[in-house]
Amino acid sequence: PTTEEAEKLPLHVHTYTLVNSVEATCLNEGTKAHYICDGCGLLFENDGDQNSVSLASLTIAALGHSYETTWSSDANVHYHKCIRCDARNDETFHDYKNGVCQVTTCGYSIKDHQDTTINVPEGVTSLNAEAFMGCSTLTTVTLPSSLTSIGARAFVQTSITSIDIPENVTEIGASCFMHCTKLVSADLSCNITIINAQMFQNCTSLEYVIIPITVTKIAGGMLANAKTGIKLYFKGNKGQMNTIMANGINSDGSYTTDITDNQEIYNPSTSGSGVTTWYYSETSTSAGWHYVNGVPTTSY
Repeated sequence: PTTEEAEKLPLHVHTYTLVNSVEATCLNEGTKAHYICDGCGLLFENDGDQNSVSLASLTIAALGHSYETTWSSDANVHYHKCIRCDARNDETFHDYKNGVCQVTTCGYSIKDHQDTTINVPEGVTSLNAEAFMGCSTLTTVTLPSSLTSIGARAFVQTSITSIDIPENVTEIGASCFMHCTKLVSADLSCNITIINAQMFQNCTSLEYVIIPITVTKIAGGMLANAKTGIKLYFKGNKGQMNTIMANGINSDGSYTTDITDNQEIYNPSTSGSGVTTWYYSETSTSAGWHYVNGVPTTSY
């Protein structure tokens, strides 16, 4: 419109509607309470103001995280928690020994909390000797692919029912699963070369162990006083297993001899009777085994 026409137009009268404040959070900006004109959309700090303001002037900066100085914990990790939200900082797997975190300012105890499940987080490369020893409520432990070593007696007297060792593990300490009386299966499909002494001693519910092809020696007492009729599923062939047993030694100090199909490999008086060894094969053999739906079987 021309100047003359504009002068004849009615003056715009702002109509003010309150816009409530939005609180800033650790990560998101907030906004101060203000008013908006329903007609033109301009923003104002106060009801009735004639001078509008920008949205930027009403913006409250994000607060950022502020972490507590004391540790918070769950069964898997300890961490510093943000005082305003659920964010965590310095999250670290517990330095467990006998089920108690050895970090003095943490001290989390599996036994005190009666925990049944532990999920060791990715990035952890080793478990301490005796990490979970004596944690009788512990039924499930999930290990990360980053793990490379497990200390001696790490799982003694726990109530785990199965264990799957990640493939990057190269060392499992002696007596690791001793007295795990509820352990039914153990998959050692990793890169260990030695099965150390008394690995499954007194595992009275154990039904089978999967042994990797990388193993070259089985130390004494692996299955001492374990369940009768345990099956050893070896991922290599018969000749390779014979070599392993030639390097083995019984818990009573006597050397093992080469084995034949399904023959007991340890003296029953020291390691339970009826232990049989099976060699991996995709086709039916007299001593072959393979997987069916992820479970080892000797049926074809």
